[in-house]
Amino acid sequence: DGTVTELRFTDYFLGGTLPQEFYCFYKVRIVWLELNYWLYGTISTYIGALSELEQFDVGITEFYGSIPSEIGSLQKLQLFYAYSNSISGLIPTEIGSPALLQNIALHDSEIRGTLPREIGDLSLLEVLAVGDTYLHGPVPTELSNLKLLRHIQLEGTDLVGNLDPIFCLRDQGPVDVFYADCGEQGEFESPVACSCCTLCCVEGQDCWSPRQFGPDPCYFGECVWCGDSRFAESCNRCLETGDAGSVTTAEELCQASCEWDFDTATCRPREDFES
Repeated sequence: DGTVTELRFTDYFLGGTLPQEFYCFYKVRIVWLELNYWLYGTISTYIGALSELEQFDVGITEFYGSIPSEIGSLQKLQLFYAYSNSISGLIPTEIGSPALLQNIALHDSEIRGTLPREIGDLSLLEVLAVGDTYLHGPVPTELSNLKLLRHIQLEGTDLVGNLDPIFCLRDQGPVDVFYADCGEQGEFESPVACSCCTLCCVEGQDCWSPRQFGPDPCYFGECVWCGDSRFAESCNRCLETGDAGSVTTAEELCQASCEWDFDTATCRPREDFES
């Protein structure tokens, strides 16, 4: 059926499964099925036949199963939301193929595996929400190519690494919303280092805002991102003496985010990460 171009059923109290005939709407551009708590089913491989699809939202439903690799053939796709449901399996590497994709939300789902480096090919991406999932491993450095990112959720996962060189050194400045597990965990170091996060969490919970409650890190000269791809120059004081002095927003953050280069006598972002 080429006459149907939009299916907007947000919060319609829909139940049951999504019929296979749905994929016969080969001209459909917008599919909004979110907030239908009793709607369940899988995302069929037939989704690849919906060549005109621009927005696909099955958030807050009972959808389950994996994300089909056929998503890579949707060259007009701009928004893909499959959050707050039972979607599982790996994020297919083909998710980096739709060149117009701007919004990805898979948070609060059963997605697992690693974060595909192919996401770094999505030059128009603005929203990447994958928090509260079973993702693990290092955050790909290729994500530093995403210059338009304004909303990032990585909290409540097993992702690790130093996020500063990837997200905090952008000439565009820090992102508007950035959640990660950069909070201290008692005697254990944080799984990620992030000086530009808006919320630092511990395993996705007990979150706090370093921007709101902590002092201005640049005012105190901490070794953190200070805009225009610069780090504060007092990193040597923190690292050499181990005395944070009046700095109250975590000496550990300084140690995790950057290192003192004895050859050039300057502070530089760390390229490695020690968990």
